[in-house]
Amino acid sequence: LHPQQNVLPAKFSWSQAKWRLGGYDPGGDDPTGMIAVGVSTDERFHQFAEHCKYGNAMSAHDVAEWFLAIHKQAPFDLIFFDPSQAAMGETLALDYGLPMAPANNDRVAGVSHFAWLLKNRRWTFSPGIGKSAETLRQLGTYWKRPRKDGQQRVSPMETSTPSWHHGDLPDCCRYVALSVIDGLPRVNREGLRLEFA
Repeated sequence: LHPQQNVLPAKFSWSQAKWRLGGYDPGGDDPTGMIAVGVSTDERFHQFAEHCKYGNAMSAHDVAEWFLAIHKQAPFDLIFFDPSQAAMGETLALDYGLPMAPANNDRVAGVSHFAWLLKNRRWTFSPGIGKSAETLRQLGTYWKRPRKDGQQRVSPMETSTPSWHHGDLPDCCRYVALSVIDGLPRVNREGLRLEFA
């Protein structure tokens, strides 16, 4: 990541975005991460805002409050969340009316696509606190590496991060990047209905 090429003022406004997307990683005892990303008509990604809370997990009300403040400016099309947190996604959708969707959590593909977007200057960040400063700080120590031989897990990749974060904001970025590249679910402006099991 080269800050001089990826940290730039937005070339379009939040309301002008072709798609307005969010990423949400509850984190549990880890930091909770949330981002707001606009995608331009030529499919360039721009991170307009971030929120990261260290310590205890955030309540559904506090998470919703952050997303709704942005949603009121121009509505989110979808907010992708860690699929292991289906109960929180359902609460945010049903109780707060947010357009929640479980993210594709394929770490190998997600990290690869996000890295490609960064390298090719197709993902940029608004400069400053509350916009990208914490995402950039976490990206500086965010590594995915193959699991050691003999380990049996769902993913062939593991996270390697320092103790002060577990890559929650970069995880949000990969949720958004992979979901767009995989193809967004059909959304109508009256709202997206997802069935939660």
